[in-house]
Amino acid sequence: MRYVGMQRSTTLAIPSYPGYASPNLSQQLPFVAILELPDLNRLTNDPIAYAPWWPAIPHKLPSDIPKFNGNTGEDPSNHVMTFHLWCSLNTLNDDSIRLRLFQRTLTGPAEKWYIELPRASFDNFSALATTFLTHFQLPIRYETGTELLTNFKQMKTTHISDHIHEWCHRRRMVKTYVPDQLLAEWFIKSLLPSITEDVAKGGVVTEEQVIARAQYLDLIYTQSSTLYDKISDAPRPEFLVPPPPK
Repeated sequence: MRYVGMQRSTTLAIPSYPGYASPNLSQQLPFVAILELPDLNRLTNDPIAYAPWWPAIPHKLPSDIPKFNGNTGEDPSNHVMTFHLWCSLNTLNDDSIRLRLFQRTLTGPAEKWYIELPRASFDNFSALATTFLTHFQLPIRYETGTELLTNFKQMKTTHISDHIHEWCHRRRMVKTYVPDQLLAEWFIKSLLPSITEDVAKGGVVTEEQVIARAQYLDLIYTQSSTLYDKISDAPRPEFLVPPPPK
């Protein structure tokens, strides 16, 4: 006669009663705590703002897509042009497809730069390419005339409003195309150091935003009586003292 014994399970049951907190991975495996694991939330970040009507990316793509790592000597402008031609040669002419494929060209530091971009901030290839060129252009080559902006600095005798007015005047004189984010960076650097820091804290990224931020701070400085702490030698308003009564 055969006796069939009951199989003994070796699996430990995990309590699930209210108030019980399951141990995390670091508690179960202490050595995990000393590992430099990547931030998985950041790795899943997607800078593209998708639209439901975009066509699907073809499943089969050529393997010779151009690559960009961000090393010294690599020309980002040439990479954008090469990628654009590669798309055209492979009849990938839809702008949304080029936008979604561009990340496949990036490796190493360039790939890290891409996943750290703000989430859902690009809905066309031109905007992404401009941001890419602004970040990786080494050196930045522009036509003669941009020194009107790059060499422009606020003096300790110049009010913020006057500085903004002169900036806008110079900006109209520069006829070459300059990415908006680069204009914002140049304007911030043109301000006095103490004001530059306050403007940068506002999280502004476009020229319009940094100018609006500077105008707002001008009002705040005036109302809080700290304007002349920031701009020590700026002219002060002259008030006419009425003559004493006869």
